[in-house]
Amino acid sequence: MTCNSFKTKSNDTKTAGNLLFDNHLYSACVHCYYYACIQLMLYILCDKYQMTQQHIEKEQKNSSTSFHNWIIGKFRGLLQYDRNFSNKITQLKKFRIEADYYSNEIQKSAAELARQYARDVEAILQKSFGI
Repeated sequence: MTCNSFKTKSNDTKTAGNLLFDNHLYSACVHCYYYACIQLMLYILCDKYQMTQQHIEKEQKNSSTSFHNWIIGKFRGLLQYDRNFSNKITQLKKFRIEADYYSNEIQKSAAELARQYARDVEAILQKSFGI
């Protein structure tokens, strides 16, 4: 898998999220917005830090934490604990967990907020890593 495939996946996942939002499928769009950010982080690790998929897997396994907690923690460190990034990705993750694992319906307002958080995270990553 090439680095650009992560960026393509991120863009495709974000596009899918927007299509789902436009069709009032709010739980599914929240899921997509979160994963688009995770895929963009994978692109950055691959492209800017030359981390292979095997290296990423090994580092994550050695951390004894979940993949999501590992990658978010990794970027908190890379971004020198930028409060804005930490708050937005944490809130986005909470929305994704609620959308995926709980029976309550995600409302349009929550989906709009998740979309904005994803845009904010993407903007922070783009600015910080020159992508």
